[in-house]
Amino acid sequence: TGALPLGARVHKALEARYTKGVSSAAAYRELFAQDRAAASTSEYFDSKAFDSEGDLGLKMVEGYDEWAEAEGIDSDLEVLGVEEIMRAPLLDGAVELTGKIDLRVLKSRYDMQAVMDFKTTKDFGTFDQLSDMQPQLKTYQTLWALTRGDRDDAGELDGGIYRLLRKVKRTASAKPPFYRDVVIRHSIQT
Repeated sequence: TGALPLGARVHKALEARYTKGVSSAAAYRELFAQDRAAASTSEYFDSKAFDSEGDLGLKMVEGYDEWAEAEGIDSDLEVLGVEEIMRAPLLDGAVELTGKIDLRVLKSRYDMQAVMDFKTTKDFGTFDQLSDMQPQLKTYQTLWALTRGDRDDAGELDGGIYRLLRKVKRTASAKPPFYRDVVIRHSIQT
């Protein structure tokens, strides 16, 4: 249990939505069952905490599926690449910079080719304040510029779209919004 396993399961479930065409909730249920079976063999397994966290994750992705459909957020989204690994030598080959883009998308609404990544968060404010300073997206854009070569689909990687999911069960007392996009563009100088 904890932020990392919860985020990893949610991330994998959402990735399945975009790569396999299944609902995030169905993918999450399967991932959770696998993790529960593996964890339950430990003498330290706390089924109550595990199931509570599992319920939170399921409510988050169920709500995401509903939000995505209601808002039509993916109507102009085209997946261009999945789990693309990039490597580039730096410092005369002394260092190899490596990165893996989970999803590379074309998003017409924002007129951009972007990395799309999913983040779970307690609130949006912290992410808004720090997102443009995070090295992850800048690293991907640097790698893309260094490795894209003569690929047919290798236009500029304009930035990133972070899909944020708040860690709430969306009860009657919870206050929306629960989901949102954060779009970040970096210039070549950045």
